[in-house]
Amino acid sequence: MKTVFKYLLFGLLLGGLLLVPHYLPLLQNHFPALQASELGGSFEPAPRPRLWPQKVLEKSYQKALERHLWLENPVAPFLVRSRTHVNLLLFDQLPKGNVIKGEKGHFFSESDCYAVMGSNDIGRDSIEEICHKLEVVTQYFAADSIPVLLLVPPAKPRMYPDALPEAIRTHPNGGKEIAEFLSVLREKDIPLIDYGYLREQQQENDAPLYPFGGLHWNHYGIGLAVDSLRNRVMELLDRSVAQMQWRDEIEWRTELASTDRELINGGNFLVEPPLQAMPYPTFRFPKSGKTNPPRVFVAGDSFYMLMYNEGIHKGLWAKESVFAYYFRVIHPLKMRGKMPMSGPALLASLSEKDLILISCYDSNLHRLGFGFVEKLYDLISK
Repeated sequence: MKTVFKYLLFGLLLGGLLLVPHYLPLLQNHFPALQASELGGSFEPAPRPRLWPQKVLEKSYQKALERHLWLENPVAPFLVRSRTHVNLLLFDQLPKGNVIKGEKGHFFSESDCYAVMGSNDIGRDSIEEICHKLEVVTQYFAADSIPVLLLVPPAKPRMYPDALPEAIRTHPNGGKEIAEFLSVLREKDIPLIDYGYLREQQQENDAPLYPFGGLHWNHYGIGLAVDSLRNRVMELLDRSVAQMQWRDEIEWRTELASTDRELINGGNFLVEPPLQAMPYPTFRFPKSGKTNPPRVFVAGDSFYMLMYNEGIHKGLWAKESVFAYYFRVIHPLKMRGKMPMSGPALLASLSEKDLILISCYDSNLHRLGFGFVEKLYDLISK
């Protein structure tokens, strides 16, 4: 009788483990605490692989099938999020991934933290070479009175160094290559806005400029950044630019925009940590007949994309202006196919602009321009 009971118990346990994908969805429907949404982060699709003898012998079929079954498994989100929860409870840190838990309620991108520790250090010679190419491009367009302005938003670790984990905060590198990049750019007299000054404004301001669970500046930070950009553009072009109003209509919300919780979504929490309310200004651009909006070409990153999404590009610049996201995707849609992205036609098109902007946040300075600067340099040097 005892033997039968043991086999029965073993069968129940084994069946319970093997049949989890079948009964867990039923339990999740009745118990909300067990529900887990789809995992956040970047995942490559893993379709069911085709069975070929050679792939079986190479074991690539087995690996592809295992990945497919894992991603299609309804239990996977719950298990991954449970693992994150256990790590937070026991070790006060997240499993190795793309998100790092800092102090004072902040979360950071792993790649940005590694950049502070020198993972993108390409050496002084390479920094000089990149900056030299930008210098040549800047001088080329300056001859036609077309300024090239570099925008350098700070990654979150440079804004909140005191909230970094101790091992990163006290690392001997301390972001030296970022400081060296900025130093060389200034030595070559490259027009730039180093938005690192926002850290001082953050200390003097009651409103946060970066979200606790986000990667980029928040909407209030966008407002401050655009104020500086607008003033610098008027100085460079010696002309009026459209007014921007945003300080008089600011709503504080606990329901955060997706861009203010990117790292929370990517962290795959079972129980999400509490996040502070964020300020959401309304951006308005009063029309005035006295302004002369410049024609602008922008080769920019996600920091500029946030400005674009708030209507900054449309509100401040002329309708012929173009934003090339990572110098790959053209915005607005109506300009696709009209803006050449290579060859002499690119130079000719840029010569019709009033201003060229390059937005590259500090952790990406080793990729400055995302191929834009190198392409122009090669065309100019021919």
